Amino acid sequence: MRKITDAVREIVQRSDVAQEAMRLGVLNQSAYAELILPEVERLTWKDVQKNSVVVSLSRVARELEEADPLKPSVVIQELSIKAPLADLTFERSEHNLLKVHQLPSKLHFGPNQFLTITQGINEITVIVSQDRAEEVLAHIDTPTRSIFRDLVGITIKFDSQYLDQPNVIYALLAKLAYQRINLLEIVSTYTELTVLIEEHDLDRAVSAFGGTT
Repeated sequence: MRKITDAVREIVQRSDVAQEAMRLGVLNQSAYAELILPEVERLTWKDVQKNSVVVSLSRVARELEEADPLKPSVVIQELSIKAPLADLTFERSEHNLLKVHQLPSKLHFGPNQFLTITQGINEITVIVSQDRAEEVLAHIDTPTRSIFRDLVGITIKFDSQYLDQPNVIYALLAKLAYQRINLLEIVSTYTELTVLIEEHDLDRAVSAFGGTT
């Protein structure tokens, strides 16, 4: 049988909002205890009093007081925008892998032209400047799984010091999530994160980042 505090801790850990509110000391523990009481009883397999949940919440809150914030502060060194872009997804096959790897040399992509290739377990995605999309399609010459056009790529560059810090990518993407901006694609490298969004979301996305998170 699970302890009440263990159950409460598990529930709190599922909610970033609850964790941050508790860490900042602004969570109404009585109201939150009433909200999660049915889940606590389900996890502990017994009837639980609301006051017992409040006591457990106080213990968890003390634990979180010394914890790092879920969304660390990240200084954005550079924010660059590429548009319009096309997002082309193909089945991962030997033919498509060979064709995709030939793209930079066969189609003579220059250093200033946007080309990103992502290989998944079952799919390959090519993100390319839209004016080169038809050339890519002709070169690979197999049916696509999906095509998205008129996209905007926002690349966020940050310092390598953040690589050892948890939740850096989460902190950046949360900015877009709060604005209800749909992400069509996410690509990351050592110190860069690129998100693909629709053109009509560009102004809100740039405003959301605002240079820092």
